[in-house]
Amino acid sequence: MLYDIFTEPHDRLDDDPFPLNKEDGSTYPDDQRAVTMKKWQRWARKLTSVIRSENPDAIIFVSGINWAYDLRGMPMDLANIVCSSHVYPSKGNDWPDAFGNLSRYRTGLPG
Repeated sequence: MLYDIFTEPHDRLDDDPFPLNKEDGSTYPDDQRAVTMKKWQRWARKLTSVIRSENPDAIIFVSGINWAYDLRGMPMDLANIVCSSHVYPSKGNDWPDAFGNLSRYRTGLPG
């Protein structure tokens, strides 16, 4: 089975009535609106763990931050994940940095 755990992680929008939640269920203060790769990876790990508890062989798509555009810092030491990106022309011209250099990372995982 394939899973896409959260298609476009992004910073909280000004008109969003819902706060950003921490891993423990509490919320970040309203002035902390940014979804960083560090924050997102904690959630991605948690969601992946829940899926794998039911389906250990699942292939899971993990998007980058900034509407799934930015994969900087994405390599994770999880097996059977697909680093997913959405390339939008409006995001700028740094695509090689935001996505293209991901292949140079080595996770140390077999295969």
